Amino acid sequence: MPPPSLTGNQVELWIGVSPASGDPNWGGCQVYASLDGTSYAYVTTINAAAEQGVLSAALPAYSGANPDAGHTLSVDLTQSGGAMSSSTATAAAAGVSMCYVGGEYLSYTTATLTAASKYNLTGLYRGQGGVASVSAASGSPFCVLDAAILKYAVPSAEIGQTIYLKFCSYNIFGQQLQSPAACTAYAVTISGVSVLGPVASTLSTGTPMDYGHISGEAVAETDDFGNATSAVTTLIDLGNVTS
Repeated sequence: MPPPSLTGNQVELWIGVSPASGDPNWGGCQVYASLDGTSYAYVTTINAAAEQGVLSAALPAYSGANPDAGHTLSVDLTQSGGAMSSSTATAAAAGVSMCYVGGEYLSYTTATLTAASKYNLTGLYRGQGGVASVSAASGSPFCVLDAAILKYAVPSAEIGQTIYLKFCSYNIFGQQLQSPAACTAYAVTISGVSVLGPVASTLSTGTPMDYGHISGEAVAETDDFGNATSAVTTLIDLGNVTS
């Protein structure tokens, strides 16, 4: 689950899929979801493969200023047959080349091919999205967070629940679609809180909301403050109310 700073405070589930070893005959997949693990409904279609794999060497945590010029991120994309390209420092700083690395969100500047589907990434911008930099062991999951990633906005009613997902593949001709019954179910527990409304969002930036003295007309600003599991701790001063 990505941090709220990367989703505009909306709870989202980000999904990347790819064919085994970059199978060129794979055309995409249909996504099915279930709340009980038994009855599945079609959700959407993914027709782009994610660049994903694992770390081929450990990446230490980093607490200095960006960019991190002292560490190299070594990745193995064999499982997806992925390919990567370099970015500019400006784009990397803005998160254009953002990746998920074993619990951390970071961007890279230079991608150097070292072997088939294997790269060394340097010029790292660590701790993106407000998530602290962490150490990641060799073999930790890696995924490029580009346009191939499905970003599913989770309804408030599903927060806290476990949902089950199946990915039914089809070939490059749009044929031979797998049956949901033949596909593996992946269980995901949805965590987080629902999207903040206008009042709570304004308060979260530190902007006061004092409407002053009220007479004759009511304040029209409304807000449900999102999910009740997330307490609003900032003072809301609605001014003096008179009949």
